[in-house]
Amino acid sequence: KPAIDPEISLIVPIYNSMDTLEQCIRSIDESDYPDEKIRIFLVNNQGQDDSFQVFCECQQRYPQLRMQWLNAKQGKSKALNLALFNSEGKYIIHIDSDGLLERSAIRNMVYRFEDDQSIECMTGVILTDPKQVQQYPLLMPRILRKIEFMEYAQAFLAGRNYASETNSVYTLSGAFSAFRKSAVLNSHMYNTDTICEDTELTFQMRYNKKEKVQICENAIFFVDPIDDMNKLYTQRQRWQRGSLEVSSMFLKDKLKVNRMFSDPTVRTLVYDHTFAFPRMIWYLALICLLFMNYSMEMVLFSIAILFLGYFVVGFF
Repeated sequence: KPAIDPEISLIVPIYNSMDTLEQCIRSIDESDYPDEKIRIFLVNNQGQDDSFQVFCECQQRYPQLRMQWLNAKQGKSKALNLALFNSEGKYIIHIDSDGLLERSAIRNMVYRFEDDQSIECMTGVILTDPKQVQQYPLLMPRILRKIEFMEYAQAFLAGRNYASETNSVYTLSGAFSAFRKSAVLNSHMYNTDTICEDTELTFQMRYNKKEKVQICENAIFFVDPIDDMNKLYTQRQRWQRGSLEVSSMFLKDKLKVNRMFSDPTVRTLVYDHTFAFPRMIWYLALICLLFMNYSMEMVLFSIAILFLGYFVVGFF
């Protein structure tokens, strides 16, 4: 624990967030980090709903929080850069407006920075809210959302923990990430030419500034489960496209298959883009085989072979 809790700037991008903004602000108020050490910037990115009215109500409901509303009219990246230029704290933390901070998330992240002066940027842990998962009345939607929860848990509590140890974290999660102000203001900040500005900033830190990119495994941010398969597909398509855009910016001469075993970024691209979508397609295709008079034993055997292949690839 540091002798004095440092001041932080908390940046919350807003886009038609009237349904989730109040609970997000409430989670900030209920955190165990001192309110007087937090300054909150809510950056409105051309939203068309009543988010500003919710903000006004929260000013009355949580008078102890220092909150400032900023309007930006040029996209999310420029909106975030606007907030960066207005920030004052030693550390800058970004969270999405549709999630909830676990009570000690801010404190754990700030203390990790204070404990290790070599860390310039960190991502928190993103999990879907288990309470909301259990509230789904239908069995199949609840099972799908439990699978989504397990996916996030595996990605952050296992995958990124390992990547953090080897300094190979592929992206700082835009939903919950943090920087030393001095480090992020010395970068090119958020790039407006890609849909994955968080990944692009991660690559700036690792490849241009040679900084360590870490995860704070006990700083947790809960997000809403995905609503339906259409939104899930749109979300994953955007992630895939963005990571390819950013990789082409930084790794044009390094994207060779023979670098898969030596470069963790190339390995991530090969695994995500060569195997992830085909795996989803084959799962559906194998189910269709049942309707083409293939036996259940044959289908299950095929799935087992697929899993064995993915296990071997994942191991290497």
